[in-house]
Amino acid sequence: MADFTKIVDGLYQINGSVNVFVLDDGENGVTIIDAGMPRSVNKIVDTVKAIGRTVGDVKYILVTHADIDHIGSLGSLVKATNATVIAGEKSKPYIESRQAPPHLPFFLKPIMWVLLKTMLSRVTVGQTATHGERLQIADGIRALSIPGHTPGNIGYFWERHKVLFVPDLLYVNDNKLGLMPSIITWNVKIAKDSVKQVMKYNPDYICVGHGKFIDVKAEPEQVKNLMASL
Repeated sequence: MADFTKIVDGLYQINGSVNVFVLDDGENGVTIIDAGMPRSVNKIVDTVKAIGRTVGDVKYILVTHADIDHIGSLGSLVKATNATVIAGEKSKPYIESRQAPPHLPFFLKPIMWVLLKTMLSRVTVGQTATHGERLQIADGIRALSIPGHTPGNIGYFWERHKVLFVPDLLYVNDNKLGLMPSIITWNVKIAKDSVKQVMKYNPDYICVGHGKFIDVKAEPEQVKNLMASL
């Protein structure tokens, strides 16, 4: 059974160790943001069906970065939906070659290499997104370069409801919005700079890869405390 939470009209978070987001834009189709861990495709498809859509309605899969917990089911999801994969220019080669982007501690790199090569199927990125580009999806989704966790992280800003997607620039732990842990962050200083830049969009909702989404109007202190911590 699908476990998901409605964020705002047309947008749902599939809950788990890593979040996947489903954006339903009615007759214009469905967009999925990130693809979760390996073997998550049934959970994603079940959610699509639970909101009254079919796999054939899925037109796009937006990828934030090439970590296994965000593209683990990408190949299976593309096979099930025939959707177009959109990712950042720097993430494209890592996705297509099934390699982890720079940011992991040295002792994890050999393990991750094996996991990526054995658990992921090959995927072609159909379209690359550049910083500031306005994707013609759901009345406008802005692609934003948010390096820090990895060099090629891309965030997305859904203009209609001012929703900011920033996996894994930020995460929520113990109900606190903050930077991802430094041990798995490529460059902490650059990550802080990325946060300062994206927060200029004044989001009403912040969606992260790990933890609950933040309703900024209901919890304004989350952003205030985050910015003070930088």
